[in-house]
Amino acid sequence: MITAVSEPLRRLALVPEPHPGESLLSWVDALARTNRVSRMRALRLAGFVRPGAPDNRPPVHFGSRVADETAERVYAATGLPPQRLHQMTLMHYARGILPEPPPPPLTPQSVSSWLARHRIALPTRSRDCPPCLRETGGRWLLKWRLIWSFACTRHRVYLISTCRGCGESLHRTVPGPGDGVVCRQTSHDRCRLGPCSRVIHRMRPPRVADEHLLACQRRLDALIENPHRPGGHDVLRSLHQALEDIRIHYDDAPPLPHTDPAVRRRRHNHRGAQWYRDVPLLTATVIKIAATGGITPDTARQTDTASWSAAGPRQPDAAMSIPLAVNRFGGRCHEGACPTWVLPGQGNLVQSLAGSRLLCPTHAARVSTRARPRPLTATGWYNSPATGFLRARLTDELEATDPADEARDPHLEGRRLILDACEHTNPTSKVGRALHYAVRTLLLPYTPHPDFDPRWLLRQGEHPTEALGQPSLHLHPDAVLTNPYGAARPGSHPS
Repeated sequence: MITAVSEPLRRLALVPEPHPGESLLSWVDALARTNRVSRMRALRLAGFVRPGAPDNRPPVHFGSRVADETAERVYAATGLPPQRLHQMTLMHYARGILPEPPPPPLTPQSVSSWLARHRIALPTRSRDCPPCLRETGGRWLLKWRLIWSFACTRHRVYLISTCRGCGESLHRTVPGPGDGVVCRQTSHDRCRLGPCSRVIHRMRPPRVADEHLLACQRRLDALIENPHRPGGHDVLRSLHQALEDIRIHYDDAPPLPHTDPAVRRRRHNHRGAQWYRDVPLLTATVIKIAATGGITPDTARQTDTASWSAAGPRQPDAAMSIPLAVNRFGGRCHEGACPTWVLPGQGNLVQSLAGSRLLCPTHAARVSTRARPRPLTATGWYNSPATGFLRARLTDELEATDPADEARDPHLEGRRLILDACEHTNPTSKVGRALHYAVRTLLLPYTPHPDFDPRWLLRQGEHPTEALGQPSLHLHPDAVLTNPYGAARPGSHPS
């Protein structure tokens, strides 16, 4: 049975200074090495564990967020200000690299679900650059816990994510005692051999020779260091959508352009969906395909530069009546089952309730063309006396105007579009009843007309979807339902 040990907080004498850009777990490991204690003991001495709490392991998502109460205890024990402490957690990237955080009150469960849903951060493990660890004495950077870090531009090497000895993920909170210098992970295959004793900074990472991938990493590092600069969030959101498209539609993606042999070998040896979040070399693979996959070498450099800019690529079709954002990176068309793979700078993005949707040029032309009303001589598949009266009045107004100015009258065009929507919507649905309500509002200027029916007037307190005081649309004797596959049937209605 685990017993609670009540121990008052004391101000620690040996507290290392946080390295610039260091993660919280790395700073705790440095605190443990400085005081020559275990990681769990360092967490208790620093105030991360509540006094009197059981001596258990740190939480799985430790370092994602620090509560204000915990930050005050850490400040009392180490002198580290709460603001500096929060800068070492993944919540530091919220509203920038990461999307909007969940609403308060924030709990470990809500933060964990938020990170898992967006698939951008690595809260339980980290990537690393062995030469950087060797220079800093085992300090792990916070940006290594993001999928956007796949290479080190200073040492020109790819980051590693697994131990070369045991194959386990690096810098995990559980299981095992954990360390920032030695792996110390215990896998099921080596349970009899004990914890892994491989020194992490002695591992040899693959070299980077592809200048384009180094340029992509420099751009990503600039966005990580300045998460709120104009256009940065749009670039990362578009790139993440492109990476997900490549992962899901692996077989439809264009072939990998010319790059380093290590990247090509890792892609061919993966054999399946590319889980780029686990392996930095696979992250480099999908970024290479998203940025330059399928485009010719002559236009690759110009397209790639425009995709990473704040303004994005320019619209190639200036004849669009409704402007749409140009796609930055490659991906599959999100319109139904369209198999078209959209190349960088050639598609368009359409905003919807579920987020931005990538469309190929064919489907983008449909949503970028302004709607025009149907001819007044053509009726929809549902007609009622109210819609017929409005159609007759609009016809009179249209005949009184110059035909050349038909499209220039926004009021007349707007009423015709409402009429078209009403006549092409099921009248028994809520949307159909609301559109019929809108048609009745358009009839108010025609109340002096001798053919106007007073029953069409709106009632006080009438809800748009209830049609208070109106004859039932099912039983209306003058309603006509035009069957698109047959003749008109008076007084009928679709089931």
